[in-house]
Amino acid sequence: MAVSISSHAMSRLGTWRNPQGIEKEPEIINRTCHTTIEFNFEPRSKINYPKHILKVIATEVGLGVLATTAIIETIAYASLTFLSLCLFPVTDRPCKFFAHLLQSSAFTVIWSVADFLYYNLFYINILTQEKNARLFASYIQCSPPMSVDTYNCAH
Repeated sequence: MAVSISSHAMSRLGTWRNPQGIEKEPEIINRTCHTTIEFNFEPRSKINYPKHILKVIATEVGLGVLATTAIIETIAYASLTFLSLCLFPVTDRPCKFFAHLLQSSAFTVIWSVADFLYYNLFYINILTQEKNARLFASYIQCSPPMSVDTYNCAH
């Protein structure tokens, strides 16, 4: 699956910011009343809070830049997806490829704004992988899970 440039940058920024680095695969726990998703991180030594606070401040600046970049990238991928419709009678591969990138960059806008406004400021670790951020967003019903297979490029 294709992932946008801004999504890769979000992953790098989050991994640098987190004291425990990148998260492991999520564990989904089904209970009788509700389902819980637990994102586990590698245990490391004690957190150096002064250093972490500086990283949070630097990440806030980076998230603002990344949100702007993701918006520009979304506009570019929307244009490329539209232009790839000219090739649709021959092949649908360019349309599907750019649709994946468009969905990834559009989600990265939401992801970066959510991190900027809330998660970066109030959590020790933030999600660093788009697939896990999508899973969490679909769990709190903010965003549907990514599925370009159901997206019809002919419309």
